[in-house]
Amino acid sequence: MQRARSWAQDVLAHWQDTSRRCPMPDFSMCYTPGGLAWLTQWGSLRHTSNIALLAAVYARELGPDVIASPASLAATRRANRCWVRSQLSYMAGSNPQKQSFVIGYLPSWVDAVPQRPHHRSASCSPDYSVPCNGNNQNSPDPSPSVLQGNLNAQQLADQMGLNYSRVQTATPSAAAPVAHAPVAWAFAAAASIALLLACL
Repeated sequence: MQRARSWAQDVLAHWQDTSRRCPMPDFSMCYTPGGLAWLTQWGSLRHTSNIALLAAVYARELGPDVIASPASLAATRRANRCWVRSQLSYMAGSNPQKQSFVIGYLPSWVDAVPQRPHHRSASCSPDYSVPCNGNNQNSPDPSPSVLQGNLNAQQLADQMGLNYSRVQTATPSAAAPVAHAPVAWAFAAAASIALLLACL
């Protein structure tokens, strides 16, 4: 147990080190100007949300057997919860682009949502009688099948001079209808709303 705890502490300390500024080589975790912890162009948000899940669980499970001082324990829990909140908020649209990366989640303060996620099945019609091939995935049109609530794992690198995303986005006026559903937090189940509110 001690070994796992030490590993988690080391991983979280590395990921929460905001002095590491992008751009850096791929697989060297750094922070974008907008505040996203960035690991690689390939599924960048997937990696960050996985670490956010680890931080949320760590904050919940951390106890006086690890940090004896009640004040230090509370501060460590809060720091992890706030970091989780900052990363998930970025994914939900609190970023320089005002871009939600949660498919179908379009709060009033967000300008764009993913319309063409890099996902083979989403590129195909929900009508199985309609043929589907590689041309569908490369179509300039919005995906015919909406992956409601899914996290688009590749992020448009904010102000980094990089654009690794294969995702086409659209403004609300040009977007296909999307539901304003509270699905933004589904991608990190252990980071419950109650846990996140502890950062407020």
